[in-house]
Amino acid sequence: MTYSLGSIYGFKERAAVECRTVDPSFFADVVSICPIPATQSHYLHLLATTRKGVRLYFTCHPYTPSSAYTSTVPADISQSPYYSGNTRPCCLRLRHLRIPPGFGSSFTPNHPIAVYDSFSFHDCFGMVAESANEDVDTLWVLCSANFPCDPSLSENLTRLSFRGPALAIDRLRKSRELRADLFSVVPRVEPSSVVMQHRLCALKLVLVEEEGLHIYEQQRPIDILREVLRQYGPDSPQALSFFHLHGPINICVMALMIMCLDEPTDVTIKELAVRTFFSLGSEIPSQAIANSSTAFRTSVVRSDYDWAPQNTSVADWTIHMKSPLHASTPHQSVTTPGSRSSVFNSPMSLSSDNSPFMHTQPKLRTSYRHDALYTYFSRIVSDRWSSPLCHKMKDDRLKCTMELAEIEWLCGQLSSLKKAISEYSLLGSVGSYAFPAQHRFVSSSGESETNVKALAINEERRSLLNFLDLLRLTEEVLQLWRIVCEHQFHVITSQLPLQLREQLCTVHFSTLVVTGLQICSDLITCLIRHYIGDNATTSSVCEQLRTLCPSIFSDDDAVATKATEMLEEVRHMEPCAERDALLAEAVRLLTIGVQKINLPLMCNLLYRVNCMEGIVQLVLARAEKDDSKLLALVAYRSRAGDSDQVAQESLIRRKEAYKCITDALDKLTEEKAQKTGKEPCSLDVDRDIIINAVLRSKDELACASLFKWLIDNNLSTIIIQSKSPFVEAFLHRRLEEGGSPRYLDLLWRFHERSGDFYKAAVLLDQLAAREGGNFDIDQRVAYLSQAAMCAQSATPQQLSEVPDFLSDVRDKLEVAQIQLRIKNLLSSRQNQATCATAIERLNSRLFTVQELFEEFAAPFNLPEIKLALCHCSATYNPELILELCMDIVERELTATEREPADVRIQRLSSRLSLLSKQYSSSPKYFPLEDILVELMSQGIRIFPPTFLDTLTSLMSVPFHVTLDVLMNCYRRDPFWRTSPEANTYIMRATAAVIARFCDAPLPIDQRHSLASKCLDLIATLTVQRPATQRGGQSDSVLKVTEYFRALQCRLESF
Repeated sequence: MTYSLGSIYGFKERAAVECRTVDPSFFADVVSICPIPATQSHYLHLLATTRKGVRLYFTCHPYTPSSAYTSTVPADISQSPYYSGNTRPCCLRLRHLRIPPGFGSSFTPNHPIAVYDSFSFHDCFGMVAESANEDVDTLWVLCSANFPCDPSLSENLTRLSFRGPALAIDRLRKSRELRADLFSVVPRVEPSSVVMQHRLCALKLVLVEEEGLHIYEQQRPIDILREVLRQYGPDSPQALSFFHLHGPINICVMALMIMCLDEPTDVTIKELAVRTFFSLGSEIPSQAIANSSTAFRTSVVRSDYDWAPQNTSVADWTIHMKSPLHASTPHQSVTTPGSRSSVFNSPMSLSSDNSPFMHTQPKLRTSYRHDALYTYFSRIVSDRWSSPLCHKMKDDRLKCTMELAEIEWLCGQLSSLKKAISEYSLLGSVGSYAFPAQHRFVSSSGESETNVKALAINEERRSLLNFLDLLRLTEEVLQLWRIVCEHQFHVITSQLPLQLREQLCTVHFSTLVVTGLQICSDLITCLIRHYIGDNATTSSVCEQLRTLCPSIFSDDDAVATKATEMLEEVRHMEPCAERDALLAEAVRLLTIGVQKINLPLMCNLLYRVNCMEGIVQLVLARAEKDDSKLLALVAYRSRAGDSDQVAQESLIRRKEAYKCITDALDKLTEEKAQKTGKEPCSLDVDRDIIINAVLRSKDELACASLFKWLIDNNLSTIIIQSKSPFVEAFLHRRLEEGGSPRYLDLLWRFHERSGDFYKAAVLLDQLAAREGGNFDIDQRVAYLSQAAMCAQSATPQQLSEVPDFLSDVRDKLEVAQIQLRIKNLLSSRQNQATCATAIERLNSRLFTVQELFEEFAAPFNLPEIKLALCHCSATYNPELILELCMDIVERELTATEREPADVRIQRLSSRLSLLSKQYSSSPKYFPLEDILVELMSQGIRIFPPTFLDTLTSLMSVPFHVTLDVLMNCYRRDPFWRTSPEANTYIMRATAAVIARFCDAPLPIDQRHSLASKCLDLIATLTVQRPATQRGGQSDSVLKVTEYFRALQCRLESF
């Protein structure tokens, strides 16, 4: 990118406009241009130095949007387009300038005369200038390291003389640099050196001139503090001035750093650092102190620049300033748009400083000691705290985002901090954190000062205890990470499940420490599994884990690891007594530390070695340890909702444990279905081992989980056959929760098998009466039939409580059977659309007699059903009954009108026989004689004279009934006497019946009575012949008459 001379003059004129009190010649003659790396700013890119020592800051980005100036909080730098590295330089704009010392409102005896070189290293800037003495040049060094939180730009000035001119100048610095963010192109902005001084060495400048080298070393703030404490002590004016400069939190942090140093340091310095830490750290900031002009800089220091990954440098704040240019050396007060609060501020402030209730509702602030501990911890972990510890490579391998050396350094820093806290009792007595005596207030609720102090003490105590746990767990997680890295991180993590590997690449270090102990346990499991079979290495790794990670890998974990090794050894052994003993011992060891193991993984190992009963033992032990107070059982029995969160969590943990049992059963079922692996009979044996082990236990929730699995897999018979005391409660609970009727079906079967027939009958009656389409009328009839049998089998004592129960069930059964007959009749009428709706209704519930008659029998004209309903309801009307019976007969005759006579007679006889048997107990509802009389009237038209004999013979109607039918026909209806054809028909019909009688083998007493009856019938028919037949008899009549005479002879011989 090139610019014309006019553009350069444009920058000069722009700078002169902004600083009207400065001679415009100060902005001419640029002698040095230094790049500003992205680690210092993402918005400023070039630093130009003029011959007069003016610093000009340029940006290559276009103008900032107006929204950036109105934002009260700096935007997340990761969301900036400049952070992605996609934005190309498009211009060169003057963004900021700084006047050299000695000009403006500040006064310096000397000032740069002719600058000819410059350099910039983070917060340190240097200029090499000529001086009045021709042989001597001056190195001007300006550093802002001691003013990280000053509201206006402040810098330390140091002048160093040397024999010039300077040929070159550079730095020598050794530091543990933060690795660049793996997920971004542009590195993050580094914080102030005050924040980074625990990992930075002192900056050394090397200046080359004609006669040799000059090495200058910059003192870090901690180095200055050590010298102040060594030479003057913590109570000296020099120390107080330094304390004012950095604020109590930074001073306490630097004192912590001195105490944590492992270098051979003067013991006196550490003692002075401890004294400083306790003297400043026990104080608590107040509004009065913050507003005092003579106090420490707590108005800003209280919000110390505790660096987090989202923080930006002071240079980045310029994008949010209202004026685009500021001359910094004349100490103009630059107010940032918003106050930056500490990342680790304790949540103990109950109201804001500007709250109108400030005097009635005091703020519970933490001590500087408390904040310093959290601050130093945050500076140690830095941006690693909010970043993943690994990422996925292109070949799907996981790679750690930290080098092994960095992990070891972090572990060392945290270990030193933990050691210092313990060695110097830095937490001390929490009672020393109470409010100073000058703080007097009473809360709005009338609480005394003592109560407020007690509240503050308890809150801080809780926070510090949490800090100790956080510090311990953080170090242990890092130690675990170091051990995994030493054993090839990508190899160990490749054994993790895919879902867990994805989670590991996204979870932050902070989440891993606070809530990710299960992930750590899985990593340990994979690490141990990698060396299974190598007992020496496994023992060494276990001992290392137990020593460095006692919270993550406890003695119980070591026992579980030993058990895992035993299971692996068992896998390679043939079935024998030694194998069984080793397997039992492994299960016993796993049970000891059951809460520390990965239960699904261990159950899977037990499944592989065919230890089915061990799976149950392990799961039951885990459930008992997870819920030792039986809160889950209380929640299960009382059906507690989300209101009892603790009980619900216990219930969820138990269900997760029981799932290992059902998973094993699912595997056995799947292997049996696929016919892979073992023989089906062997798989059934393994399944029964698991089921019986659960049923033998006293764990009601485990049995309930098993019952549900058995029902879902159509093995409910096992539940009925079991003698578990929890079956009835389980089935009742499922029914109360609205479960399907199959649970009611199981419950009555359970009662029946248990011998409680009355309960079974009641449940069956309820099942039959339930409305809905879960089962049809066939099933309802079956339930009622079974209910009647169970009720009949019940003890008299049970039935005495409900004496009419058995009769009620039988009545319901009789009506239900009629309802079933209606359904069957309607099912045969496929051509009627209304039948489908009626059948659906018939299946939905049980109907009463009246409902069946009005809604089905009458609308669909079902005479047989009407007759059955009359019988069921004891409704008797002789005319109606006979009409219904004849309607049935006519329908049967109509249905067979195209069939031969013998076929029709046979089908009619079958139908009448069936109805006769059905109503044998109540013959008045099926008057057979009346029906046969009516049939004779129809038979003369469609059947031969032998019709009645054939019909009654097929129906096995007694002879005396048949003879009575013939006699009644002849006597009641004149048609048979007046009509020659009818008379001949009935005579031939009578002859056929009497002939069959004569040939029938009957007892002698019956033959005498029936023979006299037959003789009477013959006499009646022959004497009362129609007049037309007396005058001139036809051949057929003569034959019948002669046949009668022959029959009379035979009958008289009886």
